[in-house]
Amino acid sequence: MTQHSPAGIVDAAAGSTPLAPSPGGGKGTTSHRWVPVVLPPLVGLLTLGLTFLYWQSAESGARAKQEQNFQVAADQIAYNLKDRMATYEVVLRGVKGYFEGSERIDRAEFQAYVGALQLGETRPGLQGVSLVMQLPASALAAHLDDMRQRGFAQYTVWPDGAREVLAPITHIEPLEGNNLKALGFDVLTVPAAKEALDRARDTGELALSGQLTLLQNNSPGLAVYLPLYGAGADTRTVDGRRASLAGWVSAPFHLEDVIQGMSREFDADIGFQITDDTHASAAETLLFSNVAHQAAAQGGGCPLGSAGPACAGTGWPPLGVADVAPACVCGAFSG
Repeated sequence: MTQHSPAGIVDAAAGSTPLAPSPGGGKGTTSHRWVPVVLPPLVGLLTLGLTFLYWQSAESGARAKQEQNFQVAADQIAYNLKDRMATYEVVLRGVKGYFEGSERIDRAEFQAYVGALQLGETRPGLQGVSLVMQLPASALAAHLDDMRQRGFAQYTVWPDGAREVLAPITHIEPLEGNNLKALGFDVLTVPAAKEALDRARDTGELALSGQLTLLQNNSPGLAVYLPLYGAGADTRTVDGRRASLAGWVSAPFHLEDVIQGMSREFDADIGFQITDDTHASAAETLLFSNVAHQAAAQGGGCPLGSAGPACAGTGWPPLGVADVAPACVCGAFSG
């Protein structure tokens, strides 16, 4: 019988290779199991974040472009309106030159001169051109006789009332239709007109009135006045200008008609308003507005809102109108 020694058993055991435990204790296989679960959402979030930043940058650029376009359009509106007022000034200065070069204003000559300007066709909204002569109350009787000898048998200065100085409209062209109603009217009886007349007299420059009621059709309007001085007058000082004042050249107009006549010069997508800052009451400052119309065209919205003071500054304060402020951007400029 063969006996196995314990040493043989030990040798056999020693000859076998034992299994070595894994360094991670079995954790190496599970340590990367989170990668396929977490990585896709992280990549998605990163992509979404980059997309958002790109969109935000593009939106900011588009907004800046809109505001730039808006400012350009606002400046163009202000420029066009100032340019139109400048053309009125040219007309009035032409009449002033005619007055200063004539010993006596003849009705037929004045009619021919103003008629040649074709104001109705070239200057929509302008109601006419008139001469407003200043005279003391003591000269009223002689003035009435002179006007009636010129062919105005029914001419009178109105409204009635005792006044030391009067400023009746003695000539107006075209002398037809509603313009006949204005003949003989004392412009100094209208506060808004008197303020502009006095300003024109003292500065020697064109003056734009605040809003007033036009006699032609009892509707709101404005008027521009240019002073007339006697021959050889010293107009270097205010006192000299006041002492030598003979009258004014005047041009009343409907602002709405003026703007409609300029509609092709304005951006159709811009709504704007014109205000007069010479009045404290908000109800009196608004001269024109098409903001509500433009907002309605966009469903009641005004994408860029009020332009504010940034779009003001037309250079009109000496004329009485403070700003031309585009207040609503619609259509092509909507966000």
